[in-house]
Order: sequence, then structure tokens, then C-alpha cells
Amino acid sequence: MNALSKDELDKQMKSCEPYVKELHGSAGFRMDIGVKSGAITFGNRKGRIERLDRNSKSEMRKEIRNVFIVEAENMEEAMETAKKHPALRLAEGEDLVLSVEIHEIHTYKVR
Repeated sequence: MNALSKDELDKQMKSCEPYVKELHGSAGFRMDIGVKSGAITFGNRKGRIERLDRNSKSEMRKEIRNVFIVEAENMEEAMETAKKHPALRLAEGEDLVLSVEIHEIHTYKVR
């Protein structure tokens, strides 16, 4: 998505609105967090915590752009909610190599 012009990105975001609205209206939906690109990545390399070069071929090149938290009875229910995400429903999602991952939360604390 970083390769898109501002106008192209605005058009993409506009086309996502109905799908995001449906996702937000899902029974288990709890939270939507948008994150900026350009994360700083750290890793443990031979016992030392180091900043990783995201341009390196050996490092992961995925970039998280949103985090959605949903409450579900099981992974199947979580998958049904995740399928509402625009990245999976718009043709442009495939062109931009967008994907959705589901992770079970084992700890959740709010201050």
C-alpha cells in the first residue's frame, strides 16, 4: 500500500468503508486499531537484542496495518468475522497482496 499515491490510497480506503462498517457491526467485534507504517523491529540475535533491518532479505517483510480484536467462541467463528475484512473482499486486496491473520489471545489486560 505504500506504493500507492495519496489519491489511490484515498480511493482504496473509500471502497473499504462498507466492509469496515459491516465488520464493526459484527456481534463479536470489540476493537479496531489502525497503525502507521514504518514500524521499528527488534529481535534477539545470538543473545543480543538488536534492531532489525526490515529491508534485509532475511528479515520478515510483512507489515501490520490494522489490529482487530473480536470475541469468538472458537476459531471458526473468528474466521467468519475475519472474512468480512475488506482486504479479503476487494479485488484490490489480492493485487496489493493483503492478508488477514487470526491469533488467539491468551492474555489481555487493560489499565
